[in-house]
Formats: sequence, C-alpha cells, structure tokens
Amino acid sequence: MKEPKKRHGLFGGTVSALLAIVFLGIYAVSALWMAEPFGEEGMLLLLCALFALAAIIGVCIALAQRWREVRRGEEDEARKY
Repeated sequence: MKEPKKRHGLFGGTVSALLAIVFLGIYAVSALWMAEPFGEEGMLLLLCALFALAAIIGVCIALAQRWREVRRGEEDEARKY
C-alpha cells in the first residue's frame, strides 16, 4: 500500500490569505471612496478603512510566518499542542 503524499499547507493557506487580502482591500477602498473629508460619517469610514488595512498587514505577517515554518519543516508542529 502506498503512503499518501505529504502535502504542505502552502497552497491552501496562500489562497485563503490572498482572498482575505483582496476582500479586505476592496472593503478599505470602498470605505475610503465613500468617506467625506469632514464629518462624523467620514471619520468612521476612515477608521474602518484603517482597521481593514491593519488586518491586511496581519494576514501578510501570518502568511510569511507560515511559509517560514513550512520551509523549516515545521508544518505539523501545531498538532502537538
């Protein structure tokens, strides 16, 4: 019986991270596009856009850490915990 190939989690993680970045980017751009320069609604939309940009940065950092783990051979280390 053949052993199944050990697949690294790079493809799925990369695709989901890219989808999250695209959707959050669309959200941030639309919030910035709708924001009026001065006014309470505009400030709230700017704050929402900043939160979306912060989430994009967090997703990029998490993806970079995942790539580093897989390259070092630690793709299954989380199963220990």
